[in-house]
Amino acid sequence: MNDYFYCDPPFDQSCKVGTKSDDRLKDTLFVRFIGYADAYNHDMIVAYLDGVIDDQCRNVVLDLSGFVYVGESRVASILTCIAKRCKPRGGHCVIHSVQENVREVFRLLGLERFFPIMDSEEDARSYIRSRGEQAHTADAPEMVPPETK
Repeated sequence: MNDYFYCDPPFDQSCKVGTKSDDRLKDTLFVRFIGYADAYNHDMIVAYLDGVIDDQCRNVVLDLSGFVYVGESRVASILTCIAKRCKPRGGHCVIHSVQENVREVFRLLGLERFFPIMDSEEDARSYIRSRGEQAHTADAPEMVPPETK
C-alpha cells in the first residue's frame, strides 16, 4: 500500500484531495479529503473525482478524517458523483473516519442509509472485501448435482 498522492496544485487552500491504491484491493480507489467543500470548490472536486475514478475502479473508500466542513447540498452531490461510477460496476462507496460535525450533516440528509460509514480504514477494507466475496459468490453459477440413474 502506498501513501496518498495529492493533486498538484491543490484546488485552493480550502481543500486537498489525495488518492492511493492498494495491490490487495486492485479494484478500489482510496480518497482522502482535507479541508472543506463549499460552493466555491465543489465543481473542482467533482471534476477531479470524475477524472480519477477510472473504468477499472469498482469501489471507492473515502477517508473524511480531515474533512472539517461540508455544505449539505455539496456532500450529496459529491457522493452521487462517486456512486454513479461505482454502482453500475457492482461496487460500493464506503466512508470512514467521519468527524462528528460532518457526520451530523450525513444524518440530517439521510445519507447513512445509502453509504456505509465505518470507524476506520481497516473497517472499510473489511466491508469491501466481504462485499467482493458476496458479489463473486452471487455471480457464480448455481451448483446442480448430476442426476443419478
